[in-house]
Amino acid sequence: MNILKRKVSLSASIIVVAFVAILVVGGVVMAYQGIAPQNVFEAGSNISIDQTSIEVPSENNDDELGGTGSPVIPYNFLTVGGLTRHYQDSGMATATTTVCSLKSPSATSTMTFGSVNFLTSSTVASTVTIAKSDSRNASTTLLAYDTALGANTGLAIVASTTNSVYKGAEVFTPNQYFNVTMKGGGTFSPTGRCKVEWTQIPN
Repeated sequence: MNILKRKVSLSASIIVVAFVAILVVGGVVMAYQGIAPQNVFEAGSNISIDQTSIEVPSENNDDELGGTGSPVIPYNFLTVGGLTRHYQDSGMATATTTVCSLKSPSATSTMTFGSVNFLTSSTVASTVTIAKSDSRNASTTLLAYDTALGANTGLAIVASTTNSVYKGAEVFTPNQYFNVTMKGGGTFSPTGRCKVEWTQIPN
């Protein structure tokens, strides 16, 4: 009788150990497969397991987003909603009366901004002219009134639509030039920059 009790006890122990082993192995397999077991209740034979699949993002993602890491865009034009703006910027030339000459786009465009900023002028007083022309070194159509510039001084000049000489002159045909010239004596060795913005007229 004692031998029978021992066999029954031993069988029960084996069943418990086997059951625990099944739970452990099953948990390992589900963890390996990315399945998270939830709500496991160990109460004799009353055990329920809800399996929730976990989706891992694929490394091969075709939906790539583009962008810039800086507010500075390294291009001289930008198109938004079908409207294209062109931007030109240059330093000043020396030993010449034409200190800046910026070429307009290869399409008819409206100049929406034009400026010249002298950080240092010539060694003597001079007169600055901003104009457009079909060629460099020419002042065919004035874009602003002539401006007096003192010797060895700084001055910023902006072409403005309030100037009567400017009205109607803001439209540039393809490949015209925005020219800034100096008249007077001295060495013509200014420092500074010229900037222009054009808005391309849609076809």
